[in-house]
Amino acid sequence: MVASSMSHPPPTRTVLPRSVRTNMPMCGNRHVVALRLHVKKCGGMSLEVLWPLLRQESRDWLVAHNGETVSGPVLDDLARVGGPVPSDAWWVGANGPNGVDLSDEGIDWVEAVANGEMPDPPSDR
Repeated sequence: MVASSMSHPPPTRTVLPRSVRTNMPMCGNRHVVALRLHVKKCGGMSLEVLWPLLRQESRDWLVAHNGETVSGPVLDDLARVGGPVPSDAWWVGANGPNGVDLSDEGIDWVEAVANGEMPDPPSDR
């Protein structure tokens, strides 16, 4: 067998929220599995935990369309990484027939991420 001369790009580094980084050991590529287990253990999806697990296209859409109803592929991606969107999550606003609206806190959180910050979720949730 001949070894391939193709080089692989270096792995990308995912920056996780402080609350996740300090409470969960991360071991290489196993962080995705650990985050999914964390979501299940905590009984729901939290946007700051799900954010690094979402496809780049979904994150880009949420930033570009912040404040609009989330539907279609982005909702499918959220369900892919964390299961059904819970109506009582801090970042969920109205849940209607056309999709899910982010709460004011969720919109502010996405805006902060778009500005290069990695904010913690609201402390009252």
